[in-house]
Amino acid sequence: MDERPPSDVSAKADALRRRSSHPLASHPIVASAFAPGATEEDRAAAMRLLLAYQAVGPKPDASAIRAVFRRSVPPGALVVFIVRRAQRYVEPERQGTPRGDPIGFSAAKYRASLLTMTRLSLRDVSRATGVSYGVLAKWKTERDFVRQVNSHIVDFITIDWNAVLVQNALQYEKDLESLLALPRTEADAAIRAFSPSLVDVGDYALYGGELLRALFARMEARLAAQRGSSKEASGPGTVNIALAFEGYLHREIFVPMLLGDRSLKKLGRSTRKQVLDAVAAVELALCEATMGPEDQRRMALLALGTVRRIAERLDT
Repeated sequence: MDERPPSDVSAKADALRRRSSHPLASHPIVASAFAPGATEEDRAAAMRLLLAYQAVGPKPDASAIRAVFRRSVPPGALVVFIVRRAQRYVEPERQGTPRGDPIGFSAAKYRASLLTMTRLSLRDVSRATGVSYGVLAKWKTERDFVRQVNSHIVDFITIDWNAVLVQNALQYEKDLESLLALPRTEADAAIRAFSPSLVDVGDYALYGGELLRALFARMEARLAAQRGSSKEASGPGTVNIALAFEGYLHREIFVPMLLGDRSLKKLGRSTRKQVLDAVAAVELALCEATMGPEDQRRMALLALGTVRRIAERLDT
């Protein structure tokens, strides 16, 4: 039997497995991963199965969303993540816990930690949780509460955001191939009218400042890792497509938010750098040596469209 201390992966998988309400708790892959002789690879396979279910399980309906937010919000990956976690949370009981020992978050406090990932105001969170404004303000200064919010953000980006990227990136790649295949007489008009259909990001305007900060940090880290890799990634692999599409989402959605919303200026992002990054996409398309002249022209038009949409979405 593997005697090594359990890694974060196996520990997290075991915690998920032990939730009796989890529908995969008795799945053969999950059960065998914790049998005598199981390896770290077995546990990682169980973890992937459990997390895949978390990412693509049944989505909450409109009534379930309203029950958590107490208002209408656009559906999307973040909203689904928050509602699922709120629904699955089991409030700890004090019975049997020694006096003075922490017992975990109440259901209202846990829901507040989820909603703190968003851009909802404290008054909106107060209405959604039934907790007073003053208590919420105090919670936001507590170390355990901040740690819980950060944990939500990490889990959302690691699991749900990756699922969003892969799902949308593969469709985006197909759309680009279709545009490049059009005859020139039709291509220019189609490119100017092009607006990719984005799945599960309709709630992007709800993304809070700390979540956006984490998304930008993740993007920068991945780009740095790619530039520093001795085996520089290239070609149409799923990871590369997802990374390219993540950059597209940043230029199309998050940069205009940062430029146009004064409340997000506190993130400390260099808006000048973000615009220059978008312009660099045009430069890259023009200089790509592996493409023919016509493909270069079309990719440049697509990239210029990104810059145009950034300008159109600025809050004037």
